[in-house]
Amino acid sequence: CMTVDRLTCKSLELTACVKLAEESGANWFFGVDMSILGPVVAEQYGLRYSGTKDPEVVRACLQKGGCVIANVTGDREGHTGLFSKVRHYIVVLSVDGDEVCILDPSYKEGKYEAEGRAGKARVDAPFVYCSLQDLHEDCICANPMLEKYPYYHLFTRA
Repeated sequence: CMTVDRLTCKSLELTACVKLAEESGANWFFGVDMSILGPVVAEQYGLRYSGTKDPEVVRACLQKGGCVIANVTGDREGHTGLFSKVRHYIVVLSVDGDEVCILDPSYKEGKYEAEGRAGKARVDAPFVYCSLQDLHEDCICANPMLEKYPYYHLFTRA
């Protein structure tokens, strides 16, 4: 919804997005498969969609005015999730040097001061800033069953 609002002159209401996810088969019992929903939303709203695991492709997309949905994976052995303890989607709005600007739909005050997260993100609510490298580290998937999916879902104006 945030991506459509940012890249188009239209709004995608949450209830309409849920309906699109259900109708497209992207709404699974454990969450939404953005590899299915992304292309459907892109087609309906006149956007281009692609997926990648490469943070430099993310940088290029953002520098050209695109928007990225990152699939952060949460806590895993040796890593405390910066954005979530479990899998979660966040919207990456822009990049400046090595710092990315993010909208986190589950943002709440104090979230980024928690143990293991403190000092990795800067908050100017509603925006959260962190390094592209820290974002990428948070997207790495330790589950071999899910490794085939992109870490990043890129949207650009058509």
